[in-house]
Amino acid sequence: LARSSTALEKTQSDNRVLRSDNALQATVITTQAFNFNRFNQVAENASRLNSLIDAGIEKTVIEYREILRYEKNC
Repeated sequence: LARSSTALEKTQSDNRVLRSDNALQATVITTQAFNFNRFNQVAENASRLNSLIDAGIEKTVIEYREILRYEKNC
């Protein structure tokens, strides 16, 4: 009976440790998912802003080319 009680206590202790590990893993996974989602949002915004910058630069280059075409002294 003493061995059975000791084995039960050990099993219960192991169970508590595993439940604690599971809770910690869930926290880590949740944090990683949040960070991954946030990274995707930042990357999407950066890509969109880069596209806008590229469009603005292209417009400026076209304007400079027009100026140079008509004003050869620049």
